[in-house]
Amino acid sequence: MGDTMVRKQIHLTQQLNLLLKQLAKKHGVSEYEVMRQAFKHEFRRTGLV
Repeated sequence: MGDTMVRKQIHLTQQLNLLLKQLAKKHGVSEYEVMRQAFKHEFRRTGLV
């Protein structure tokens, strides 16, 4: 897969939004980076990558 970014829009529950913000702050990264890493982790876990 290439490194070109594609914009996506998602809807989160209030709880997921809060957890996302907390995790991003804890690791000093953007919320977008947390989501990208979560997707990558799930893709690896399921054997897609």
